[in-house]
Amino acid sequence: MKLYKKQGWIYVPVHGLGWLITGVLMVLAAGLFVGIDRHAHSASDTLIGFLPYGTSLAAIYFFIAINTSTNKNDNNNERNNNESRNLRNKGGIDTYGGTLFILAWGCIGGWF
Repeated sequence: MKLYKKQGWIYVPVHGLGWLITGVLMVLAAGLFVGIDRHAHSASDTLIGFLPYGTSLAAIYFFIAINTSTNKNDNNNERNNNESRNLRNKGGIDTYGGTLFILAWGCIGGWF
């Protein structure tokens, strides 16, 4: 299922689930920013406090967007993706789920 479409440097949601993921991550980022800003004494305190959380949320967003996006050369990429998927799953391990789990755990773990 293709959730995003790459347009230049950004990924635009093209599916309802893509819009939902984008909205949830934006609400989380806004909530974190407001919460950090509430206890900060200056603009630099806010930005320094928000940096680890913002970059973690951005990494999660781009990880999902890159792996669920359409490309210009979709027909050629489908064949290449099948070959790389076979190499990646050679030992029966799927690395995408593990990587996303580590990114999410690192982001959420910093909140507590």
